[in-house]
Amino acid sequence: MRVLPNFLPKEDMIMLRAWMLMRSDSFKPGRQGTGYTKLVVEDIPPLRRIWERCLGELLRDKTPQRGEVPHDCFIIRYPVGSYIPSHKDPVQASAEHHRLNIILDQPAVGGLLIVDHCEYRLLPSDAYIFRPDLEEHEVTKIEVFDRYVFTVGALL
Repeated sequence: MRVLPNFLPKEDMIMLRAWMLMRSDSFKPGRQGTGYTKLVVEDIPPLRRIWERCLGELLRDKTPQRGEVPHDCFIIRYPVGSYIPSHKDPVQASAEHHRLNIILDQPAVGGLLIVDHCEYRLLPSDAYIFRPDLEEHEVTKIEVFDRYVFTVGALL
């Protein structure tokens, strides 16, 4: 796992928070059924700029070009009481799953990121890159305030 402190500028943080608040009724339940929800990020110019910056960082030093790589982009909301149990994300045998997550809001209590049994205390605007197919990861139960993460993933 690689941490990128202060990855997202303040103006982008403000814009993303405003956009997600306008679409707060569009969040859908996450696949694990542990209380988190996710919002598909629309392909519109101000969001695309952030998305492409993330994808560029994610694919830095990799052979494929952005347009050739299957990828996704979401905002994940972890309300109080939600969590992600320890797991690895399955992919087909020939694929590699690479993901860049940016912390938009971090709760005061709970919501701790754990990757391969190491705890990470990240702040809003910090990003991290990891391989969810290889690295065991979890988010502890959210106790106070919601946690929001902007996430871009690519399959290579």
